[in-house]
Amino acid sequence: MKAILLVSTLLVSTFAVAAIESSTFLSHEQTMIEQAIANQCGRSGITTELSTQVETVNVDNGISDDYFTTQLEVEARMEQNMSEILSVEVKSARYSAYDHANKVWGIFEVLSVNCNASHSGH
Repeated sequence: MKAILLVSTLLVSTFAVAAIESSTFLSHEQTMIEQAIANQCGRSGITTELSTQVETVNVDNGISDDYFTTQLEVEARMEQNMSEILSVEVKSARYSAYDHANKVWGIFEVLSVNCNASHSGH
């Protein structure tokens, strides 16, 4: 029983500290992106940010929201020496408001995830 609990704790801890390679997003934002990809694409693995475009929308006097379109690559392990490479586009936003849960300025939201064609690698 202790071994099962330890393995479960390690898996949760590993996922919580997961990072997207080459990403400029905050740690909790990266976690939200990775969870959204896993939920929408049904795959998870080594995730690399390829590019991000930012559109800033002025809401009011000095208040602006940022909308992101991010291209990522996810290398999902399938079998011993086989992996699947997914091309993923994530649309997200950081709203100009205080995020009390993460104690940072900017509430982050993943708006959509588009899982594109994949190919196999070795």
